[in-house]
Amino acid sequence: MRTQILTMLVLALIFVNCGSGKQVVKAEALEKLNAIVKMDTITIESDQANPQNALLMANTGLLPVGSTGGSINLIGNPNHLKIMGNSLSIDLPFYGEMRMGGGYNTDNAGINFEGIPDVFEHSFNSKKSTQNYYFEVKNDTESFQINLSIYPSLRTEIRVNSSHRTFISYIGQVIEKRE
Repeated sequence: MRTQILTMLVLALIFVNCGSGKQVVKAEALEKLNAIVKMDTITIESDQANPQNALLMANTGLLPVGSTGGSINLIGNPNHLKIMGNSLSIDLPFYGEMRMGGGYNTDNAGINFEGIPDVFEHSFNSKKSTQNYYFEVKNDTESFQINLSIYPSLRTEIRVNSSHRTFISYIGQVIEKRE
C-alpha cells in the first residue's frame, strides 16, 4: 500500500511538472523589446535562410558552408531589414526558384527594396509576446508580402511571399545600437 501511494505521488509530480510547458516571458525582456520597437530605427540581420524548395540545390555545391537543403547559413553574408520610421530598407539573399520573370543579370538576384511600403501594419500578439509587422512592397518587376515577428529574446522571423519566387523565411536577430 505504501509503495502504491509513493508511486502515485511520484507520477502526480511528474504530470504537474510536464504540464507547465508554457514559457514565462520575463518582464525585463518584454520591456527591452517594447523599447526597441519604439526606437526610430530597427535593424535586423538574418543568420539563416529557409527556402521552400532548396532540396534541388542541396547537392549542387553552391550552398555556403554549414548549410543543408532547408537551412542555409547566412553568417558572414551581409543582409538586413531596416525599419526607419515609416520606410524600409531590405537587402536579403534569395535561395529558391524563380517562377516567372527575372533575367540573366545576377546583380539584383536577392530581395531588395528601399522606400515607403504600400502597406505597413504593426501589432502586438499578447499570447506569444511578439511584435508583428506586415509589409507589402513592390520593386521594378515584382511585389512582396513580408511578415516580421520579433520575439522578446530579440530573435526574429521574416517570412516573404513573392509574386515571382517561391516562399522563403529568414531567422535572425535585432541588432542593438552600440554606444
